[in-house]
Formats: sequence, C-alpha cells, structure tokens
Amino acid sequence: MATVEESTPGAAEKQPAAFPDYMTDPNAVLKDVDAEWRYGRPPDYSKTRKYYAEILRGLVAFINYAHTNTNTHAHPHSQHTLRNTTTQPANR
Repeated sequence: MATVEESTPGAAEKQPAAFPDYMTDPNAVLKDVDAEWRYGRPPDYSKTRKYYAEILRGLVAFINYAHTNTNTHAHPHSQHTLRNTTTQPANR
C-alpha cells in the first residue's frame, strides 16, 4: 500500500539521495559556498581532468587493441610451450 508521501507529486525529490553529492557530481566540492579556499577561489581542475581523460582514452584504446588481437595459439618462437605432464616410468 502506498503512503500519502509516495503518492504525492514530487515525493521522489524529498527522498534522500542514494549517494552523496560528491559521488554523483564532479563539481560538488567546488559548489560548497561555506568553504574557505586557500587562494580565495576554488581550484581549477581543467588541466587535471584533461590529463585523466587522455589517460582513460589511451587505456580504453589499449584494452580494445588487446581484446581484438588476442591470439590463442602459442607463438612459434615462444619458450612457453605446453609439456606432457603425465608421468611415465623411467627406462632402466
């Protein structure tokens, strides 16, 4: 049975968020009006965000490359080959 709060329009807006604002908004800390910033203004994270975006793009490209170029066969010159692991009596 639904309560009166749940059935009224806008009730979802009154419910607490599942995550804190700093988890859902990358600028949540910068929007803190009561903060005393070190240099009198919020920091500029544009260079940091640009750098991490480039790193992320490179990582995604590497993962895609590795996924599409996966070779399930051993390289002919590889030192890592499968060996017969069954034990057989030694010839004496």
